[in-house]
Amino acid sequence: EMERMRIEYPDEYATLAYRAITNRRLQKLIFRAVIVAELVAVLALWSGTGALFLTLFGDTAPYTAQLLALFGAIALSAIWAAMLVVGNHFSYWLCHEGAQTTHFHMTLWGLGTMILLIVGKA
Repeated sequence: EMERMRIEYPDEYATLAYRAITNRRLQKLIFRAVIVAELVAVLALWSGTGALFLTLFGDTAPYTAQLLALFGAIALSAIWAAMLVVGNHFSYWLCHEGAQTTHFHMTLWGLGTMILLIVGKA
C-alpha cells in the first residue's frame, strides 16, 4: 500500500501512488504465491544438495545431481531477480534502504552458483 512512502516521501508518492496495491485479497494472493515459489526453490535446492552429496558415494549420476542443483539455483535467482524488478516498480528502495542492494547481491550469488554448476565437470 506504500504507506511509508506516503509519509516519508510525499512528493514521490504523489507520482507513484497509482502503483499501490490496496486490495487485501490480492495482497494475500501475491504473498502466498511468493511463499509457494520460495518453497519450490528450497525443495529444489535441498534435492540438488542431496543429489550432489550422493554422487560422492556413487548413488546418483553426476549429471542428474548437477541438473537438480542447477534447477534450484535458477529458482533461487529467479525469486531474487523478481524481487528486484517488482521492487523497482514500487520504488521500494526509497523506504527500504539496502533492500535493493541485498536483492541484487543475492541474484548475483545465484548466477555465480549457476555458472559454477554449468562449468563443473559432470
